[in-house]
Amino acid sequence: MKKNLSIATVLFTYNRPKHTEAVLDSLKNNDIRPEKMIIFQDGKKENTDVAQWESVNCIINNITWCNTETIVSSSNKGLSKSISHGITDVLERYDAVIVLEDDCVTHPKFMSYMMSALNKYAEDRRIFHINAYSWKTAIESNGNDAYFVGRAGSWGWGTWKDCWSLYKEDYKILSRIKSNEYTRRQFEIWGSDLEDYFLGNVYGYCDSWATFWAMTVIEQHGYCLTPYKSLVDNIGFDGTGVHCKASAKIKTDMLDENRQNELLLPDDVTFPADYEKIFPLIFKWTPNEKKLQCYYNLTLSWLRLKLSHKTMTDFLEKKGFFNVAIWGTGNLCDLLLKELGKNIHVECLIESNPAINCYRNIPVKRIEGLDKNIQLIIVIPVYDIWEIREKVKQTGKEYVILGLDELIAEAMRE
Repeated sequence: MKKNLSIATVLFTYNRPKHTEAVLDSLKNNDIRPEKMIIFQDGKKENTDVAQWESVNCIINNITWCNTETIVSSSNKGLSKSISHGITDVLERYDAVIVLEDDCVTHPKFMSYMMSALNKYAEDRRIFHINAYSWKTAIESNGNDAYFVGRAGSWGWGTWKDCWSLYKEDYKILSRIKSNEYTRRQFEIWGSDLEDYFLGNVYGYCDSWATFWAMTVIEQHGYCLTPYKSLVDNIGFDGTGVHCKASAKIKTDMLDENRQNELLLPDDVTFPADYEKIFPLIFKWTPNEKKLQCYYNLTLSWLRLKLSHKTMTDFLEKKGFFNVAIWGTGNLCDLLLKELGKNIHVECLIESNPAINCYRNIPVKRIEGLDKNIQLIIVIPVYDIWEIREKVKQTGKEYVILGLDELIAEAMRE
């Protein structure tokens, strides 16, 4: 085990003073402060709010509680190049880095966790990456405070010089991953969302360094340490960020703020026993373009059903499905509620958004709260049908589940 590495803490900023200040305050209140903090500020764009940018510049140039170095770009590189180039530059001088962006507020144990992990696993080249953010999972505890996954996250993380030396924007990487049976399967588990980000880089509507890094880790069969409870909270879901657009804030399962003792790190480098079932559900992501195309196809199929003078209600009554739940809300849900009418009782709607409790005077429930008397679940987002079936199975309850496309097809055949 190699100890006492030279480790730099790197913070990337631009023009969000409130966010930057919150991140810096959280680092100041860590049980271990950064030994050396290198702060990058990207250069102004033509449409940049100059006052906001200058406010950030003032904040980062007036830090007195730790040793800092401020690097301000003379031009606007964009988030992706700022981060990838910045990390490469820093690792020419240091053995390892701890990386934060200006919307990642840290837990008081963040620094001690990162420093311990980077030192503990420094000579184990199976391990490529240290995550500080924790995805919500049903993974059973291994007796420590962290476990290993195959996905490199970007919300508070760290790595070593020799690992990062493999990073590059390599547009052949996807074909290599898919041509190998093992890496193809690992990609399906840890990176099913990465392909769309990768293609977004190709077509120019996405600019993501993290996609190439995560794919590099998968191709190298790398392990990434991840805490059971998150040590970072992302506060950037307010529309001010480049990649995190305005949306409902993700509820982070944070480590207890009052945690005193050091976090225990595992000695065994292995994935959890049930990782192949759990993680494909977490990293599954469908871009809006595919969702819209799916809904368009559903609408056309529904129109053909109506033109044939057949209805889904007739089919449901014939099969004895009188008590149903509908997975999803929105326009197609509205149309479905009108078609089912009084003949079929809609017990509830199912939504993953915790902010929705009622829709069209019908209660909205989560998967765990479904009643056993539901005979059928009709799924509107059919692009997620496999994942939805797996999620329902994990509740231990058994329901008949039909995608709206399957229901329309069955009704057409009657």
